[in-house]
Amino acid sequence: MKTPPITIATLYFMLILTIIVSNTVSAASLQRASLKVFADGEAHFEAVLSLEETEISASLPLLAPKEHVYNILAMDNAGSPLDYELEDKNMTVYTLGAGTITIEYDTDYLTTKESGIWTLSFEAPLTMDIILPERSTIIYMNAAPSALTVEDGAVRLKISPGFWEICYDVEVSTYKPPEGEKQTQIGWVFPLQWLIAVGAALAAAVLLIVIIFLRRRKGNVTLRYEEEEVLKFIKNRGGKALEAELREAFPDIPRTSMWRLVKRLERRGKVKVKKIGLQNVVEAT
Repeated sequence: MKTPPITIATLYFMLILTIIVSNTVSAASLQRASLKVFADGEAHFEAVLSLEETEISASLPLLAPKEHVYNILAMDNAGSPLDYELEDKNMTVYTLGAGTITIEYDTDYLTTKESGIWTLSFEAPLTMDIILPERSTIIYMNAAPSALTVEDGAVRLKISPGFWEICYDVEVSTYKPPEGEKQTQIGWVFPLQWLIAVGAALAAAVLLIVIIFLRRRKGNVTLRYEEEEVLKFIKNRGGKALEAELREAFPDIPRTSMWRLVKRLERRGKVKVKKIGLQNVVEAT
């Protein structure tokens, strides 16, 4: 039986429509992309894409397996959240006609530490900026970046697509006594026994101070300054606070950054987030 012409025309139209829709996924234009690495090895990725209003979705390759990608945000230019879908190596955002979208997420998959030396290694799918932790020194790079600058004590690299391996060391802050403490005057010579006794007492005191310092430091090593301040605010309010109250108390922290901060505290067992109605309540554990 001969197929009616209308059926052929319909199939042809559906084929053309499928091609148009599939092309909208890769038609986005990259405005900027950056990967900021923190001193604890965690990295924060951010990309801004421009799209045509007729595009319904945009796809971007992931820097890490989806199992190691968290604190994900996809927003339009008004800050409204957008739906997204994670695949093995890609993230697809349903743009809903937005002209500009921002994609952010955190990952701890890209860095390793051995003998005090950090290594950042990953496959860069696009041109981006790399911001290393403050007071870091590059020891090795497998390729030369297109640009290298230092801003506020942090090394900033502009890299091209391809595999990158960067080894760096992060300087640990040490206590520097005031000049007055360094100057001591000795007007007479102590007997040897006195010198030995004083030296032993000083060594014991220094050892005690170091032990106390390390014990205190061990409990806070994973918390950043902003995290400590937010946690202190929650405890001062009886151990719980609305997420809206946190944003009001810390206006210098952007809304999306505050959300990621709370999620980091929750992941580290410092707080619990409960949904009550339309509000998020953050409780200290």
